[in-house]
Amino acid sequence: MTIRLWHKDGLQFRGIPHFRPLLEIVSKYPFPKPSMCSRTNPKLIWLNTSIHSLLSDKFLKYIEPKQRDPSCHMIIVDNNTPSHLTVAISQQESGVFSLSNVGTFIDAKLVKKLFIELVQAVPTWDNAQCGTFISGLTWLQYFNKEEVENRGGFAAFESNPYVQTQRIHDGLLVQVGDNPDAFDTPEGEQLLVNAINALPPLKI
Repeated sequence: MTIRLWHKDGLQFRGIPHFRPLLEIVSKYPFPKPSMCSRTNPKLIWLNTSIHSLLSDKFLKYIEPKQRDPSCHMIIVDNNTPSHLTVAISQQESGVFSLSNVGTFIDAKLVKKLFIELVQAVPTWDNAQCGTFISGLTWLQYFNKEEVENRGGFAAFESNPYVQTQRIHDGLLVQVGDNPDAFDTPEGEQLLVNAINALPPLKI
């Protein structure tokens, strides 16, 4: 299961002050300690360094984008390692903070709590999703006001009988199904189809 949050204009939201609050939230949950940080250096070469905390000075200094090429500033912790949480931070033209393998270590109730905390921590997110797949509608998503309006407006979501909604910041948290595995059944697949069909076409 993956949690992904992003800014369309990632260059406005960069460095330790922006990402430390998110890492503090993640560190409260019972994930294994991180072991390896991969990052791009100023010459855009990948470097690997062992780490033991997402809040250590050693790790936080890698987040600071000073003297780095803004077109490719990536940090990935424990990339594709089944025994660890994968944390990815992208500070490029679009800014992304993502967590993968989340459901291996915490149950759906805690995953939802974590997702909402991360959304609430930053009032400027454009979009965020949480689920076993990240496209279209999934289990959990957050849309800011502009995104909500592009997708039909608040009334379209809040009157949709197939979703649950909650206002956060200037936008909307939208939940489809009771848990991330709901879509593995024919009934769950139909619920997702119904939820999508009950919304107006996406404005381009």
